[in-house]
Amino acid sequence: ARRDALMLVGHAAIGVGKTAAAAEAYERALALDHAAGVLQQEIEAVAGCARVAMAQGDLVHAASAAATVLDFLAATPADGAEEPVRLYLTCARILEALGDHRAPGLLGAAYSLLEEQAAGLGAVEREALLQRVPAHRTVAAARQAQQDADDVLLGVSEQHLSTA
Repeated sequence: ARRDALMLVGHAAIGVGKTAAAAEAYERALALDHAAGVLQQEIEAVAGCARVAMAQGDLVHAASAAATVLDFLAATPADGAEEPVRLYLTCARILEALGDHRAPGLLGAAYSLLEEQAAGLGAVEREALLQRVPAHRTVAAARQAQQDADDVLLGVSEQHLSTA
């Protein structure tokens, strides 16, 4: 319960730009997770630290933490984490800031996880899942923006082909 409270404090603090408070909360959660040996939770605290580093403009530490999270995601099913979508989103944002071509694929993976979670839900529950959780809302909006950009490119290509 204490660890969960620390993670929530970290999420809230980073959400309002209080990076020092977020860093302290995530680091304390990380220490508890490490002592308990719960890798799925530990990696979420690492991702929190990555978000703090990113918010502070420290791309070196953000990239290092994101690499740890990506290694975890490559080796372990994401459904073992409490908030797998947030893990993918964190890494995608950091890679995007670094100009890494893998960022869109990570956003796609995050959206696919959301789709899997929403598959058996009714319309109201689905909307709540996609819109009430900030990380989910961000992923859904990014996916929509990506689709809109793809539609524009497709329209330009089709227009170019019809005039050629």
